[in-house]
Amino acid sequence: MMVYAVFARVPAERSSESWTHLQDSLFVSLSRPCFLIGLVLLMLPTLLGRANFYTNFFAATFWLPLSKLTYVAYLTFPIYNAILLSSMNELPYLGYLNIYGITYFGIIFTYCASFIFHILIEAPLMNLIFSKRIEALESETKEKRS
Repeated sequence: MMVYAVFARVPAERSSESWTHLQDSLFVSLSRPCFLIGLVLLMLPTLLGRANFYTNFFAATFWLPLSKLTYVAYLTFPIYNAILLSSMNELPYLGYLNIYGITYFGIIFTYCASFIFHILIEAPLMNLIFSKRIEALESETKEKRS
């Protein structure tokens, strides 16, 4: 989906010089609202409780590891970009290949760093926090039984 969203604009941008001023202004002013309206129409059945397929798909257990890594990646990706861009001696040429290379390497690096952060810091802390809660719940249930 990401590749389509990125490369679908390329044919439109190649022929954008031949567009009239009206066509150009309509494209610029309506592209984002139309995208958001389409996104809302896709998610509306889920919000109304009518789309069991969407709900079951997004509630599947295979999303759990990705969700744990994605939040850490969300937090560290701007840091990675700031470090990368501030360490360059000169401004990068912002062609399509350079942007894709920096982005995809950044995503791979960020998810690898997220995995290491999750294994070394987040998982042990969550085990410490939830182990005390589980022990407290077990002791409460034992007290209620006796």
